[in-house]
Amino acid sequence: MRDEEAVVGYYRRLESRWGYRLILNGRRHLGYYPSDKRRLSVPRAQRLMED
Repeated sequence: MRDEEAVVGYYRRLESRWGYRLILNGRRHLGYYPSDKRRLSVPRAQRLMED
């Protein structure tokens, strides 16, 4: 199996789709935490990652 197929398969699995929807509010990453930020909420870090 090629790497691309493995990645696509991971994101298409039911447990992946439900997990991302329920735990990460539909996002597929945890976030970006810049070193100059002391405290950052998960939603804010996710927004920074998207930006």
